[in-house]
Formats: sequence, structure tokens, C-alpha cells
Amino acid sequence: MNAVDQLVEISREVGRDPEWVLAGGGNTSVKENGLLYIKASGTSLAATTPQSLVKMEMGKLGAIWLADYPTDTREREARALADLMAARAPGEENKRPSVETLMHALLTYRFVVHTHPSLINGVTCGNEGEAVANRLFGGRALWIPTVNPGYVLAQTLKNLVDRFTEANGAAPQIILLQNHGLVVAADSAIEIRSLQAEVAELVRHELKREPDLTPVSIDSRRVSSAEAAVRAVTKSQAVRFLVNAEIARAVADRASLARVMSAYSPDHIVYAGVEPLFLPAPANGGSPAESDIAAAISDYRNRLSADPKVFALQRLGIVGVGSNEAAADNAAQLFLDALKVSIYADSFGGYRFLPADQVRFIRGWEVEQYRSRLGTETR
Repeated sequence: MNAVDQLVEISREVGRDPEWVLAGGGNTSVKENGLLYIKASGTSLAATTPQSLVKMEMGKLGAIWLADYPTDTREREARALADLMAARAPGEENKRPSVETLMHALLTYRFVVHTHPSLINGVTCGNEGEAVANRLFGGRALWIPTVNPGYVLAQTLKNLVDRFTEANGAAPQIILLQNHGLVVAADSAIEIRSLQAEVAELVRHELKREPDLTPVSIDSRRVSSAEAAVRAVTKSQAVRFLVNAEIARAVADRASLARVMSAYSPDHIVYAGVEPLFLPAPANGGSPAESDIAAAISDYRNRLSADPKVFALQRLGIVGVGSNEAAADNAAQLFLDALKVSIYADSFGGYRFLPADQVRFIRGWEVEQYRSRLGTETR
């Protein structure tokens, strides 16, 4: 099996396992004959084919590090994105490479796999995550502090990878991106799988408790009524109700929802929104009235300049909304992922959200707006 086919196989493996990635999250690459083959932005790892990968010229990617970019954030990101697009090989002009392409090119190993497992993100989103990583991996793993994605993250990575390589004689094979995810790099597909399994095993051994995803009984009439009311007010084409023991605890009251009232990672913002909209249970025990939902949405829009993608129905469950079934399901599943991350993080010093300034940056970042527009197609 050639290198590209091996990459396709690995990509589909992690893409079809919700414990590693959801929706359009994560990216993978392989280097071959001066080219970098990498996942296209907005596509799903689960559906990877050789044709869905973007071929990039390694020489042109390397030249980006020598460029002198403006200090203005928008201008810098636009220029860096233009240079990234210019590094596509001939014939690839209709594809858009992952924004994390520079990270893949930077690492000297043949294969690079970047995933967003909720288990590992319990560490990357934990208040004591860096100290835990240093203890578990004994200096083998490189910790990257949370910074704005795009060129700033790429430059931060380069500086820290160069420093790690100089100190250790080789580039890191395990990278933990704070409030983002896991990167493993190796020269063979077998070693990639081995590294992922090792990281997961070491982290799981440290857990004090795992999320309780046990099914719970529901009042189907209340659920149907709530779904219909949310759909009518939002005019959404699709809704997705989700509940389990852990979600039921989270929606018991507003205070219980605090652990998911902001975003842990870029994917949570893209697919589930900045925060869920909490809808208190009516005194009569029924479902929220359409007028109450409309008023709550209006307040949400005034605060966040966005529409909610997830509704937290007190003592019932959550409803994800979207323009189609995939978008609604992505919203619900990414909410659950955020909840799982917060619970895993309890074992690592407690949960830590993305800083507010980075949430604002990501919400306005052209790359994530592009990903969000394609989000309905990546489930």
C-alpha cells in the first residue's frame, strides 16, 4: 500500500471514531516526493479519498516562514492565507488546504495526524494540563499554549518545535495543543496508531471518573412538543434531541450548565456555537412556549450577535438546530463533546475555557467562517 493510501486508511479510521474526531474536525497528512498531501478544509476525515486530499509543494510552504507579514491581524491572516493557497500544486486550485498545513509541513516525520479526542482534551483544557502532560510523558511531548489559530499558531509552533528539536535531537512526535487537541507524528502508519493508543491509555489511567452516558427515560410528548416549538421559532430545517445521564445533570438548572457555557476549542464554536441557550422549564411541567423561546433568542442575539445552535431544555435534554440533519446532529454532538471534555478535565485541575479574546478572534476569522459554511456537509 502506498503512502497516500495509508493516509486515507488512517484518516478514515479516526474520522469514523467519534472518540477521536467529530464533524469536520481534525486533519491528516503525508509527505511524498516533495509534496505534502493534506486534508482539505471543511471536509470529513471519515470520507477521505485520495482525490479529497490537497497536494502542496513543500518548497513553497517552507518559503512562507521567510515572509515578512504585517502586524495588523486581518491583513496578516489574509496575506498568510494567500501564500498558503499559492503553495498548492498545479491542478489543486479548486481545493482549500487545512489551515494547519504549516504545522504538518513543519514536522519532519512522514505522517502527521491531528485529532480532537475529548479524552485528551480533558488534559489540554485542564487547569493543570501542562503539568500533567510533563509528568505523564516525561518530556517526550511538546505542550503548545493556547494562542490565536492561523499564522500566529503556526509561528508559535515553529519556535517551540525548533527549540524542542535542538534540545532533543529530533522533532516531537507527540504535541498537545492547549484547548485544541492532539498531534502525533511518525514515519509509519503503524507507529501513528501506537502513539495514539499510548497517549489515550496513559491519560485514561489518570481519570477520577468518566462521563456517564447511560440512557435515561424521557417524556416523548414533552420532547416532541419542545422540538416543534424550537423548530417553529428558529425556522430550522432540522432539530436533533439528545439526552443521557450526563446531559440530564447538566440541564437540571442554570448553575449545572456552567461547565458548558463557553467554548473549549474552535470546533465547539464552529459547530455548536459560543454557548447553549438555556430554556427554563415552565411551572406547569410542560415545554417552553414559543413566545418564551423567541424572547430568549432575542436576548441571546443581543448579547452574542449570533443565533443559538443548541438549546438546553431544563430537566429534559438538549436540542441542536441546523439547516439540515447533519448540521443539527453536529451541534448536538459537539455540545456533548464539550460536556465530556469538562468532565475529563475535572481529573486534571478542573476545566478551562478558551480565553475570551480567542473566542472573539475565532468567531470573526475568515477560515472558521468558511468551515462553518461547509459544516453541514462534514458529518
